[in-house]
Amino acid sequence: MRILVIEDDPTVGQYVKRGLEEHRCAVDLTTDGEEGERRASSEAYDLIILDMRLPTKSGMEVLRSLRAKGFRVCLDDFGAGANSFHYLRSFEVDFIKIDGAFAHAALRDPRDRILLRTIAGFCREIGVAAIVEMVEDEETAL
Repeated sequence: MRILVIEDDPTVGQYVKRGLEEHRCAVDLTTDGEEGERRASSEAYDLIILDMRLPTKSGMEVLRSLRAKGFRVCLDDFGAGANSFHYLRSFEVDFIKIDGAFAHAALRDPRDRILLRTIAGFCREIGVAAIVEMVEDEETAL
């Protein structure tokens, strides 16, 4: 898998790069929004990891530009943080990947099951595909 990481903090960028390389990914790292957009547009990547606060061009500007060029966008770990719905409002996305903790909690707790179904229904209503992490068998598929 070939991945582009666009991250202006050198410590974070190198940490992410090393971790991905340990999993046998080919990783390119850039610290600048304009350079990241240029590379994403001119080279083939399976995945782009994009920081939002970048010099020269913000992550949001890069995201909008790439989306206008036909790139599809996925919001990862939806539901893991307090800002999930804020992010969904802020970014035009094609997919959300729902945090796997919801799938496992829904097996035990009816409230979590309702929450998971509500998120999936919401996604259907706004035309965004929903992917749930850690669905491994019929039981976790609900």
